[in-house]
Amino acid sequence: MAKMKKLFKDFGTQLITIGLKGISQTDLAKRMGRPVKTINEIIQGKAAITPETAIQLEWALDIPASFWLESERNYRLELAKIDIAKQLIK
Repeated sequence: MAKMKKLFKDFGTQLITIGLKGISQTDLAKRMGRPVKTINEIIQGKAAITPETAIQLEWALDIPASFWLESERNYRLELAKIDIAKQLIK
């Protein structure tokens, strides 16, 4: 279970790394018109990728918004499964 949680915890970092193409968080924030703090929170999995964020990522990185939204949905679904499994184990 811990290994699985680690895998999904790193998911936000993996998503952004796929798209960054050598772009710094600061440059990505500028391209998206968002604060660097927000970009960092997304990378850390602390902030969700909203439809608006997905569109901004698409414009900034040329990766479809649908990819970002589907990835976010899958990530949150797996986190929920982990949380429910923990509750059932208690």
